[in-house]
Amino acid sequence: MRSKSILEIILQTFLFLVGACITYFFWKNSLLLTGIYLAILLAIFLVNYQQGDFFAFCYGAVLGFAIEVFATDITHLHTFANADFFGMPMWMPIVWGSFSLLMKRIGIIIYKDAQPETGKHK
Repeated sequence: MRSKSILEIILQTFLFLVGACITYFFWKNSLLLTGIYLAILLAIFLVNYQQGDFFAFCYGAVLGFAIEVFATDITHLHTFANADFFGMPMWMPIVWGSFSLLMKRIGIIIYKDAQPETGKHK
């Protein structure tokens, strides 16, 4: 893998890790944390929107919501300490959507990196 691709993956992962750190400090205030996550997501979209980003986010958010409802309300596999939205924190679908967006972007980076370089003589 090219070093440029590795740096792109690290950059894409950085904001997700920032979000995880923010969760540690603000998990007790779901409304504030939801607002912070939405602000980070908006910043990502405004600074570096890529084709398919909105769909990837929405797909992950809806799928994550369904999985969490199944795991918390239907099967009772786990519970959240600060559940306020269908048995989960209201920010949880945003985290699922953001992770889906991250995986989409990393997948594209890996795919492009695997393509042979054209126009260069070895």
